[in-house]
Amino acid sequence: MPGFWNVRPALYSYPWSIVKDKLNTRRLLVTDSDNGAIRTVDSQTRVVGTFVKSRSLINVKYLAQEKSGDMYVTVKYAIFRITYSDKKVTLLSGKATNSGGGYRDSNLLKSLYYELYDLMFIGPQTLIVTDAWNSRLRLVDIKSDKVTTLATVSAPYSLFLANSILHLGQKQKIQQIKCKPVTSCFL
Repeated sequence: MPGFWNVRPALYSYPWSIVKDKLNTRRLLVTDSDNGAIRTVDSQTRVVGTFVKSRSLINVKYLAQEKSGDMYVTVKYAIFRITYSDKKVTLLSGKATNSGGGYRDSNLLKSLYYELYDLMFIGPQTLIVTDAWNSRLRLVDIKSDKVTTLATVSAPYSLFLANSILHLGQKQKIQQIKCKPVTSCFL
């Protein structure tokens, strides 16, 4: 197909999310779910590398990156932080194990999730995450160490914000919610 290119010999196992690296605009960051890795692709040379690989990242799905370069990723029941400078993977919120989700709003480490998918920054140290099997949009406020439910919505999977409209990908539809700021949609 015209316009597409191979990045051989790289092999992926369920690449979920692709974002442009905020600190290296030539580079893409790709979540490699079954390999438990964040991969890199140089958009000019097409060279593929591994930014970080960790058992904690098995079933990694989506990635959001701060201006500092630090990354936040979702796995089944947890959110992990990956520091850009030293590639350290730490549990931010939820359960690090791959068994038994739940639902609880609390501080970051005591909160429970069930099938996390997309996440995005809506402000400094403030994320929205889709908690699909709990049918919730959750607000993760890193600075105040607090997780709260923003809204109950059927099967939320993906998020996109453009022109003060939050596009929410659900099982069989895309819902558009107009708001400014984003949290005002749910309060």
